[in-house]
Amino acid sequence: MSIFLYKKLPLNTFLFEFDNLEKAYGRNRCYICFKLKPIHAVGATGTTGTTGSELWGYATNKWEVADGIPRESPEKRGMHAEEPLLDEMTRHVREHGGASFCIEWFTSWSPCDRCSGLLLHWLRDVGGGRHRLRVWFSRIYRGNVGTVRAGLRHLRRAGVQLGVMDRRRHDNCAHALVDAARGDPTPPWHINVPRIQRAFDEIMDEKDDNGSDNSDPGKLSESASGGHESWHDDDLHLPLDDLTVVVECTPSKQGPPEATAAPTLPRKRQQEDPVDALTAKRALF
Repeated sequence: MSIFLYKKLPLNTFLFEFDNLEKAYGRNRCYICFKLKPIHAVGATGTTGTTGSELWGYATNKWEVADGIPRESPEKRGMHAEEPLLDEMTRHVREHGGASFCIEWFTSWSPCDRCSGLLLHWLRDVGGGRHRLRVWFSRIYRGNVGTVRAGLRHLRRAGVQLGVMDRRRHDNCAHALVDAARGDPTPPWHINVPRIQRAFDEIMDEKDDNGSDNSDPGKLSESASGGHESWHDDDLHLPLDDLTVVVECTPSKQGPPEATAAPTLPRKRQQEDPVDALTAKRALF
């Protein structure tokens, strides 16, 4: 099972998997805490959402693969966390017809190049330009690989608010989506944020092979985001038991927060800790 709907991520898992270490040994999985809230635009502001149309929980890699698949087959790697989550989001938005959703992800690793492409296709083909997506990550995944770096820039250009999970994002995630009843969910991770932010800024400052400039993160691509205006920082940070979603639909003066990047894994897998041989052995990438 890789999708846990309407369940909060266990605190110990959060503290271990979202630690923004430079050398993230043993973190061979990707975890995504997510929430979708409906938007109903009325004039300048959006209002009213119901628990029946909200979706939240967490997702991780899917390791289960069918028997009989050859060892060398790509399917043996299982699925990155983004893949089953996008499947679940597809089912949810189709159940709710023409509703538009604010979607927010807090993820332990930034998307790989393939998952960046899947996100772009989802926004265009399934989302139909109606939905707004934010992705906050703790660490940059394979930040030294050109195709991965380009994938992150394409997400930003398509209007996805992509950024580093700083102290504020961390607190928002911990408050809403982590089961923190038995401990303190606020370790001193913020000391590593500037390093990750610098690495992410370098990625965003690069030009693609076609010379595209990525310096305007607030500019949205209508092909993926339907020409939505940029949206305010507090739109989604509401208690999950609050039945009202308040979304400012007027253009925001400030662009999306600067984002950061995460470390480097072979297909979502960082260098393996010798002490954690069992966990590394289970990674199917």
